Amino acid sequence: MDSFYTALWVSESVARLLGSLPADDVDFVKRRISWHLLVLLRPDLELTFQETHARRLGFFFAACGVEEVGLLEAIEQLRDLFANTFKQSNANSDQRPLSIVLQRLALDRQWQLESMRELQRRRVAVLAKLNRLAWSADSYLELIQGAVDILVAHEEIAACSVGRPDASGKLTFEAVAGEAFASYFRAIARGEASPIRVTPANADGRGPSGRAWREGTIQWCTHMGSDPAMASWREVALSIGITSSAAVPLCPMPHRPTAVLALYSQYAGGFQSDDQQAFVEQIKTVLDLALARIAPPRPGTELLPFVVREAWRTMVVTDAMEVHYQPVVRLAVGHVTEFEALARLRERDGTLLLPGRFLPALGDRDLLHLFRAVLTQAIACRKVLAHAGYALDMSVNAPAVALDNLDYANVAADILAASECPSRMLLLEILESPVGTDYTSPLTMAGTQALKALGVRLVEDDLGAGYSSLIRLRQWPFDRVKIDKAIVLQVAEDPLRTLRFIRQLIRLGHDLGLEVVMEGLETAGLIEAALVLGADLGQGYALARPMPVDTLREWLPHSNLRIDASHPKTAAGVLAGILLWEEQFAALPADPMLWKRHAEISCARYLRDVEWVSEALLESHLAMGEASIDGPMHPAYRAARETFVALLSELTLIQERGDGREN
Repeated sequence: MDSFYTALWVSESVARLLGSLPADDVDFVKRRISWHLLVLLRPDLELTFQETHARRLGFFFAACGVEEVGLLEAIEQLRDLFANTFKQSNANSDQRPLSIVLQRLALDRQWQLESMRELQRRRVAVLAKLNRLAWSADSYLELIQGAVDILVAHEEIAACSVGRPDASGKLTFEAVAGEAFASYFRAIARGEASPIRVTPANADGRGPSGRAWREGTIQWCTHMGSDPAMASWREVALSIGITSSAAVPLCPMPHRPTAVLALYSQYAGGFQSDDQQAFVEQIKTVLDLALARIAPPRPGTELLPFVVREAWRTMVVTDAMEVHYQPVVRLAVGHVTEFEALARLRERDGTLLLPGRFLPALGDRDLLHLFRAVLTQAIACRKVLAHAGYALDMSVNAPAVALDNLDYANVAADILAASECPSRMLLLEILESPVGTDYTSPLTMAGTQALKALGVRLVEDDLGAGYSSLIRLRQWPFDRVKIDKAIVLQVAEDPLRTLRFIRQLIRLGHDLGLEVVMEGLETAGLIEAALVLGADLGQGYALARPMPVDTLREWLPHSNLRIDASHPKTAAGVLAGILLWEEQFAALPADPMLWKRHAEISCARYLRDVEWVSEALLESHLAMGEASIDGPMHPAYRAARETFVALLSELTLIQERGDGREN
């Protein structure tokens, strides 16, 4: 056995592994090899037993960083050892036992190589999953949590994490997979274990993760027990079964890390072979490109430790999850027609967390639990309001996966069946357009079919942003669309272009037979503009903020809104009216009489009724009206129009920026 162990050092990959082992592990390896050799010599060895153990041994060698060539060299050494030993001790005996042992050794080599190659195929499959995630993830947190979940399912990886350093240089872990190491990271968060840092000033920053962050290159630890840089974490790592690691800097910009991916293996020498190193480098390449695509977090942006995300995921199914309700107003009549149910998480200190903070922390099952909880409370709220004389619709948010996942339709069906709520009075707002690049008809998707059969209405949220597109808007079976708040609030930056764009989105929705909601109505001017431009419904802080259920009955009797689209009192409302007037002007036949009549119905009659109108604005409007009798393409009209619209846009900016908008 000793001579064979010595011969193993001829192979570079085997020597690298053996050289990294502490004394106790060397003894273990020797015992493991001795046991396997004795198995090969057993007279009653069954083929299936040998194959099972050979494949396990092949996987073990591959996971420990042994190359195929190293395995072949070792088996060749073993073959020579058997032949020489047999020759010396049995010079004149039957050669058949040696022949049997060598045949077994040949089979062993074949099965071990097949096992190593199968492991390589599984690495390729992992990369394929990561590649799909890289193109589908919408956010940094979705990407990193999805990545660690994919990686930890691979046999060579016992745990993995992604983190960024805080201002002090301590790594904050935002995504973790692998329960054993998750416990360790919780201990770090409680201050009960040594943190991992990126600064070289102390020992906590000299490990692979710290070096990877500083140098922008992949760093390795062959064995926790023998690597001096791992002294701070050696005991706890070995106690939870972590033996080796690799730290991968994630760099959407070359050599400028924005995060560090740490891979942990239960095997000595993990991630060291050529195939393993290529695997880790390809992981880095895929994630680097994904981060570049979705824009990584900027330095100094809020870190979200995984222990915080874990706590939020737990809170979703407790009383800490509250539902607040924001009214949706039918603008033409000024009446509340429905409420949107919005989830909130209340932390122990009373802080109320909005969905934008905690939704990225939730996984697929968490989102389904949240949907069930919110829908249950929303339907109960609607019942209370209906008994009080307010038969209003209720809108609940759902992720895009609800259109392909029967679980959401089943949850909705169960809750509706146990209630008095007609299904037509429930709307599901799809938080983002379905992810992916194919345009297969969603009517073939199980979730969509079930929801449409149930009779609920579907709303495309955030029209004009994210993955929204004309193709999806035409193909997906929505009953209503919502114009994204981020677009609406751009009125305070570029009023004319923004209102013109909103007008086209409203026309598009109406042309497709859909109701259109404008959200983000946070000023009186935006409310007027929404009505003037033709939006059916409006939602926003200027109408009403989201409120707890116990305040709704007190608020509703005083909720009616009166808006006169023909006499706007804000600059944004007037500007929206001018856009419609100009749209109609351009559509008239080339007839001076028609142009003259159209000029007479412009906004002049109500410009004089508001305090904010200047003489310059009135004069420029008068000049535009006089020039309009020569038609919309006449240079004099276009020049006068530019002057008037510029003055009106300037007033719109002043009003919208100073109207007490809350973000």
